[in-house]
Amino acid sequence: MSLDEKIRNGRLNRRDFLEIAARTAGIISIGSIPIINSACKKDNPITPPGPVTLQFDVYNHTKGYRTSFTRNTMSEQNVNIKISDIGYNDVDPQRIVVREKNMGKLAVFGRTGEANFTAPRQNLSYDIFLMNKSNGTNYALMDNNIHGTSKLVKPRFATWYRHDEDGKTGPQEAIEEVVAQFNDALNLAWISYGKLTEVNNNGDIILGYALCLYNGHPVGGLHATDGTYAYVNPEVCQETGRDIRGVFVTEIFELLTFVSDIHGDGSNVNGQDRYLTIEGQELLRYVYAKDENTK
Repeated sequence: MSLDEKIRNGRLNRRDFLEIAARTAGIISIGSIPIINSACKKDNPITPPGPVTLQFDVYNHTKGYRTSFTRNTMSEQNVNIKISDIGYNDVDPQRIVVREKNMGKLAVFGRTGEANFTAPRQNLSYDIFLMNKSNGTNYALMDNNIHGTSKLVKPRFATWYRHDEDGKTGPQEAIEEVVAQFNDALNLAWISYGKLTEVNNNGDIILGYALCLYNGHPVGGLHATDGTYAYVNPEVCQETGRDIRGVFVTEIFELLTFVSDIHGDGSNVNGQDRYLTIEGQELLRYVYAKDENTK
C-alpha cells in the first residue's frame, strides 16, 4: 500500500511518519531558497556622473615642458582642449596628443587644432604633447603616405639583434652608430619616448646585411613593413657612393614608423647620407607620442 493510501486510511506507522517529515522538510527547504535569494539579491549600483578634477601638463614634444592647467568638470562629459587656448606659438597649430601621465594610455590624438575626449570617473593627470614647429618640420608627411598613416609596428621599447643573409656582411659599428642616433632622438633630458636595445638573438627586429632585392633588382636597403627586419646591401652602397649608415638610417626610420618614401623618391631623413636629420628626429618623436602603444 502506498504512503498516500495509508494516509487516507489512517494506517501509518513510525517509518511512514519519518517519510512524511522528510518530504515536508524538503518542500520547506526548496521553497525557501528563492525567498532567501530574492531577499539578498541586489543589482550592481550604477555610479552616477560626479565632479572630477583633471590636471594637464603641456609639452612641446621636442623642447619639453611649457605650462600646466586644471579642469574641473563632470565625469563622462566631453572635455575639449584647443591648441589656440594654450597660447604658444612654437608648436604646430593642428596636432595635439593627450595621454595619461608618464606616457600612459592615449586619451586622444587630434589633427584639427583641438582634442575631445570623455572625462574619466576619477581625478586624473594627463600630459599634452604639441608638435614643435621651430624647425619647419612637415608632420603631414607622416599622416598621409603609401601605407596610410604612420604608427608603431613594434614595441616602443624594442629589441634588435644582428643577422646577415645571402652571404653579405658589413661592419657592426655602423649599425650600432645608427641605432645610437635613434636612441638619442627618442631619449631627451625630460622624457623617454622609447628605445632600441641589442640582444643576442630572438629580438623584435633584425638588423644586418643582405642582397636586398626589390622587383628583382638589387637595391641599397630594404625593410619589412611588419617591422621584422632592415637590411643593407654593402656592395650596392659602394657602387652608388652611399654611406651604409645613411641607408640604415632610412630603412630603420621607415621600419619603426610604418612609412615609405615620405618625400616621394626616398624618405630623405639621412642628412649628409649618414645622420638622422632634425626633421627625421621630430617626425620620429611625433609617431611615438601619438601612437596607442604604451610599452
